[in-house]
Amino acid sequence: AGRIGTAIAMFGSLPFARAMGSPSAPLLVCLIMFCIGLLSFLVFCVMDRRYDRETETERPFDNEKTDEEEFRFSDIFRIARIKAFWYITILCVLFYSAVFPFLKYATELMIQKFHVSPEFAGSIPALLPFGNVLLTPLFGSIYDRKGRGATIMLIGSALLVIVVLLRTEQTVRLIPRDLRIHLPVLRQIIRVGVPSALQMAITAFSNVFVQSYINSFGADCMGGWTAYTKIDQLMLLPMQSLALSATTFVGQNLGRGNEPRARQGVRRALAIAMAATVLVMIPVLVFAPQMTAFFNRKPEVVAYGALLLRCISPFYVLCCFNQVYAAALRGAGNSKATMIIMLCSFVLFRQVYLFIMSHYISHELIPLVMGYPAGWLVCSAATLIYYRRTSFLSTRLVAEDGSKEDIQ
Repeated sequence: AGRIGTAIAMFGSLPFARAMGSPSAPLLVCLIMFCIGLLSFLVFCVMDRRYDRETETERPFDNEKTDEEEFRFSDIFRIARIKAFWYITILCVLFYSAVFPFLKYATELMIQKFHVSPEFAGSIPALLPFGNVLLTPLFGSIYDRKGRGATIMLIGSALLVIVVLLRTEQTVRLIPRDLRIHLPVLRQIIRVGVPSALQMAITAFSNVFVQSYINSFGADCMGGWTAYTKIDQLMLLPMQSLALSATTFVGQNLGRGNEPRARQGVRRALAIAMAATVLVMIPVLVFAPQMTAFFNRKPEVVAYGALLLRCISPFYVLCCFNQVYAAALRGAGNSKATMIIMLCSFVLFRQVYLFIMSHYISHELIPLVMGYPAGWLVCSAATLIYYRRTSFLSTRLVAEDGSKEDIQ
């Protein structure tokens, strides 16, 4: 009923306003319908309450409510601790944040972009709710049998992206007949992508050995470490996102031969990344126990998680240097150097540090986990030195005239 009402509002508002000779006429109808709906809801509440009383009177021996039937405000906090609830909430927010603005501006879009007549422009978006009415039972039955509702939504979103790319007339579009492997471009992709992929894969594998050191402190420490590795993404994601933007910015400016502007953009990306990291770090330090308890409420686990967060989090500022500068070098087509620096820092140096610390100095938790900040420091220093001594123009992938070039 809601979808049909939306379709009627989009399809019939303009004809009704013209028939009545006033643009306020559709608003008046909506107000009347709203009042009718509100009164109907109030009547329903009164009748439902009366029905409950009659039912309790007819069944006097069955009117005791169990604890599960009573509503408690604490249930809201229980729901807030369920990760699936937040996943679904974020997915719905993202979905409707795209749908509602589109419905608001769809009519104007049809007129301005596709040159549809104003009389007919509102009818095209009005077809969407009708399509929803028809397709919801179909996909609902698939969901009831197979599940995986989030996967279905992601597949649908991917299909919509493909359709838009096929039908757009903008610079970025998909032309199936032109799909083929371009060997020069493939070589450049391999040149930039393979070193980065190897560096990430080997670093992730080496972290397995780091986990073995953590496991020696018991299950509570393992639980605290797991919570820490989840929460630290709050500080890593902003700087990594800005690092990706630095990669794009450097590549675009080097394509025009403007190295000073590329380096200026890197400096600004670093400053913003450091500010964002500090801004996120403060609540993490303050609410470390509460954030750890979100994953595990056991006091020992909370104590370990809060200790790790408060000891390691201040050093995430160091990551800004190696993340942003390494991303800038990748944007200049220089992935080999960043791979070597990061592997030597995050794998070789860290493993040597952990071995020496655990066997010859101190097999305590904090000295061992300080291997992470120590690796960040070594990597940041090496990356900064290399960044200042290298020239972007000697490794760029695109010449000033926009043609592809492979200098190395």
